[in-house]
Amino acid sequence: MINHLQEILTIPDKIEQILARNEEIETIAKELFRLRISLPWQGNPLSIALEGALKLKEITYIHAEGYLQVR
Repeated sequence: MINHLQEILTIPDKIEQILARNEEIETIAKELFRLRISLPWQGNPLSIALEGALKLKEITYIHAEGYLQVR
């Protein structure tokens, strides 16, 4: 229990270390902003695409759309 409490007390320092890497975080964010993800699936692709886009939105807070690609 004490070991867990000691780890919890180090959280503010860890957050400061992460935030000090601002330039690196900004570079990664810019790369992710331009990222296009395609999730090929067989079956009912529209429902899978819509659900995949929803999950991506929930996890990353970025805009995502699911659509049916007609060949």
